[in-house]
Amino acid sequence: MVLKPVILADYREEKSGIEQLLKKQNVIVKFQQLTIGDYIISGEYVIERKTAKDFVQSIFDGRLFDQAKKMKEYYEK
Repeated sequence: MVLKPVILADYREEKSGIEQLLKKQNVIVKFQQLTIGDYIISGEYVIERKTAKDFVQSIFDGRLFDQAKKMKEYYEK
C-alpha cells in the first residue's frame, strides 16, 4: 500500500483551487487554521501563497518581511 502525501493548508485557501490540483497528484489536503504560512509540507516546509496584488500590497504594508521572518524562525525550509 502506497501512502499518499498530506499537506496542511490554511482554511482560507479552500477556495483557491489548489486543493483540486493537488488531489490530481494524489495528495491529501487537510484544512485547518495555520498561524504561519498557507501550506505546510512534512512539518518542515512552509509556503506562503500570494496573488500579484497581495504580494505588492504586502511589500507596502510591511507584512511580507514579517511573514518571511516568522517562516524562517519556525520552519526548517
